[in-house]
Amino acid sequence: ISNSGSSAGLGFAVPVSTAQRVVKDLIQNGKVTRGRLGISVVQMSSNIANYINSSRGQMSGLSKVGINYGILISDVDEQSSAAKAGLLGGNVSVRYNSRQSFNLGGDIIIGIDNISVSSYADYLSALESKRPGDTVTVTVYRDGETKKIKVKLD
Repeated sequence: ISNSGSSAGLGFAVPVSTAQRVVKDLIQNGKVTRGRLGISVVQMSSNIANYINSSRGQMSGLSKVGINYGILISDVDEQSSAAKAGLLGGNVSVRYNSRQSFNLGGDIIIGIDNISVSSYADYLSALESKRPGDTVTVTVYRDGETKKIKVKLD
């Protein structure tokens, strides 16, 4: 993309393995099919961790959070494989920064298979090559401990 028409703009690159997988899906199915966990998520941050830790006395059901990275699970679709596997969504509904509503108190995803998940981009990247029916090992932070949970993707 360039405003001037020269090559001084931005360039985009897609890994060939991604392009091959996407093209194959498009030819066979007319759409790209990826596995999903069946959850609603929020990018963890130090602000959210501080908010949780400072609100614990006013809101029952919140455990102290000792990390400020990863993907907070706000909701879990009751019909999803994630629910059947035991991933937990939040139980305390909040409005954060006047713009965003979500639930606190859920698991925080910090890894999928052997990929560290500290941001939303990491989360998407870890699931990018997965298909429905694949099984992944999700590492979560829950109540001060890490747990590994196997989940079959929807």
